[in-house]
Amino acid sequence: MGGSSDAAMFKPQDIKAGYIAAWWNTNAARTSAKPPIFTFCGSQNNCVPSMIGEGASNDDGNGPCALPGDPYSDNPLYLKCWWNQPVSWKNCTSAALCGNPVHRFDDTYPEQPDENSYPPRCNTGRPAGSLIVDNLPNGTVLAGSSGRTCTVSSSGSFDLTIASEGGKFPSKVDLHQIGAGNGNHFWMGHTRWLATADVKRLQVSGKWTLNSSTRGWMRVFVHMPDHGAHTRQAAYKIGGTAAGSTDSPVRVHPQRIRKNEWVDLGVFNFTGTPTVTLDTDTDDSTGDEDIAWDSVAFQPLSAKPKDFVVAMGDSYSSGEGRPRVTGTTARRRTTSTRDACHRSNQA
Repeated sequence: MGGSSDAAMFKPQDIKAGYIAAWWNTNAARTSAKPPIFTFCGSQNNCVPSMIGEGASNDDGNGPCALPGDPYSDNPLYLKCWWNQPVSWKNCTSAALCGNPVHRFDDTYPEQPDENSYPPRCNTGRPAGSLIVDNLPNGTVLAGSSGRTCTVSSSGSFDLTIASEGGKFPSKVDLHQIGAGNGNHFWMGHTRWLATADVKRLQVSGKWTLNSSTRGWMRVFVHMPDHGAHTRQAAYKIGGTAAGSTDSPVRVHPQRIRKNEWVDLGVFNFTGTPTVTLDTDTDDSTGDEDIAWDSVAFQPLSAKPKDFVVAMGDSYSSGEGRPRVTGTTARRRTTSTRDACHRSNQA
């Protein structure tokens, strides 16, 4: 097989070539993989070997093909010096001069064991006393090896709203499922700014609803998966609060965590059914930023918190200039992607 720059992820942090190269017994045998230049030229196809050279062209009488050439392209025989005979230029049996293929999966290859790339969390690390609403129905058992199988434990429901057009659902083309994150499953799409009708056709919205009579002050968490979540403008709309449905609070949080982690969205006073809604409409979107719907957790509190703290800082407190900016802020500073918000893990 010829050279190729194709490469793919074999497993996290392990990129391999998109093919496995053949091998030869000697370098000379490898070099002779290319047939001699006169191999497919002879009387069988009206080809003149002596005419093969640097100055040859498709002009009539100026190349190895003895049939009509340029400018006679309307001639039925125009440059039809095609080869259709068997040919051999090396001994592949007794001399073993031919290449040897590497079959990644042949009829003797055993079943490949499951990798454990991006291992999931099965509701571990969740905030104490919290009620989790997953993106799949309660009790769902997902396929996979014993180390990856989580039985979904959900105290509510999750609903997807898919944009439609003319009775069809074009937005389904960009809605995906990944076996990772909390519970070994999350939904994933791509963010878009819904400024045009064409983009609105691809909108997807997900809504978590808590199935509990619990009301009052609760802290809300969302689970960020360790991959498949890139947007820095995930806008979570908190429903069922004292603010009412027309003025539901919105909390924007970057999803570029790059690890399975519960993220705090804040404390809210719920007077109605607690919900959280997230859709693909973001201000940083061009259709190539991943957005994920994983799990949400509601943590009931005994009372309204005494203090609400808002932390504001500058480039010094965020560690700007210190190595190394990672996680939610790791991003090339290009005109289209820079949002000027960075934080070093050494801040």
